[in-house]
Amino acid sequence: MSFKALVYGDTGTGKTVSVATLLFTGQKVKFLAAENNAIAGIKAGIKIHKAEKFEENLAIMIPDRPKLDLKAMIEYQEKFLITPIETQMKSVDPKRKSYTRYMSVMKGLASFVDTNGKDHGTIDDWDDSVTAVIDGLTIIAEAIKQATVGGKLAISQPEWGIMQGQMMTFIRHLTEDVKCNVVLLGHPTKETDQILGTQRIYPANLGQALNSLLPTCFTDVIWAERQGTKFTWATEHRLAVVAARHLGIAASLPQDYRQFTCFAN
Repeated sequence: MSFKALVYGDTGTGKTVSVATLLFTGQKVKFLAAENNAIAGIKAGIKIHKAEKFEENLAIMIPDRPKLDLKAMIEYQEKFLITPIETQMKSVDPKRKSYTRYMSVMKGLASFVDTNGKDHGTIDDWDDSVTAVIDGLTIIAEAIKQATVGGKLAISQPEWGIMQGQMMTFIRHLTEDVKCNVVLLGHPTKETDQILGTQRIYPANLGQALNSLLPTCFTDVIWAERQGTKFTWATEHRLAVVAARHLGIAASLPQDYRQFTCFAN
């Protein structure tokens, strides 16, 4: 039975480094490095966890990262300063088609060609002997936003709705349609719980409307944290949204995928 895990936490809490422990489970790990520091993180994880002899089971794919046109950004900023917000909300960024990062991520999963040029096929055909790791959610959210509105700073409510719909379609495909295991790495955001009126920690996404909805798509929602030199996962937390179906419920667990029940001997 496959698992779909969302692991999130602040920068430097071991999210990417811990991915190396998947190699000890016998899984074929397909690592899509959307985050700029993802490659350094997984390489550090292999060294820290001494997983070098299993490195042949790791395939890394780096989606295209289109460079933004700084001149166009300056022109837009100058226009932003003199254009009423109401007018901007109704406008369309003529450079929107150049924001192709989200398309690159989807194409990378549809045809996973690793850094050595080997084509591993599509995520839609992988079985549960494979774990697809996507680093990370924050970049995907930003890429979806840019694909929808380009560089616009004043975004209308309907545009937010379109972005959130795009996000949920992508997430539901990963968690409901594909057969392989999935690990999505992300960063946190703090919001006020509209029911309890207290601050809670959610995976950063595309707005409050998804804060409670997005985590429900995953079998396991894990909070990663670091205290000094100790790196832990939490599936029980006072503030962070968490869930556990393949892990034990605990405030402090080692950052190691071998403890998932589907990998138990």
